[in-house]
Amino acid sequence: MSKLSLVVASGLLGPAPARAHPRCATLSACSSTTPNTNLDRNPSMTPERIGLVQQGFRAVAPIRTEAAAIFYRRLFTIAPELRALFGSTDMAAQGNKLMASLGFVVQGLKQPDIILPAIEALARRHAGYGVRDVHYEIVGQALIETLEEGLGDAFTPRAREAWQAAYTMLSQVMVAASRTSERPETLP
Repeated sequence: MSKLSLVVASGLLGPAPARAHPRCATLSACSSTTPNTNLDRNPSMTPERIGLVQQGFRAVAPIRTEAAAIFYRRLFTIAPELRALFGSTDMAAQGNKLMASLGFVVQGLKQPDIILPAIEALARRHAGYGVRDVHYEIVGQALIETLEEGLGDAFTPRAREAWQAAYTMLSQVMVAASRTSERPETLP
């Protein structure tokens, strides 16, 4: 049984940290379908699905360092070429940024007017780091596999559907926003 599964089983599901959106260099999740940036009217994100995503994140939050390590291990296993986007990045600090950003978004799913500008700004920054549309799908796969590995049996089919719906919705916003940014010829 994984540490995440033990946390779920033990009932240590305190509220996820609500943090201001940090400046981060993480990749985000994806979908290649047409963007629907109207988060509050997105039919895929029902109150039940939002609750399932938030409950899942509460299970991840106590061991966010391990969860971030799982995520990056999965990401680089799926697409080793993405390591180049991180250069000499301190991956422990990067993992903290990933989890803070994810926590901000998950907690804001019921308040799209608050998270939408931050998500769009994050996407524009990612475009500047060299992130391309195709990367969102890869990162999404790594995220779902991380949750599956970390949560074990607690990552039910309903929880998977909820995370995939949230991920798809947010990645559509990010892809659309990244297309409005200028893409540098070289990375900083």
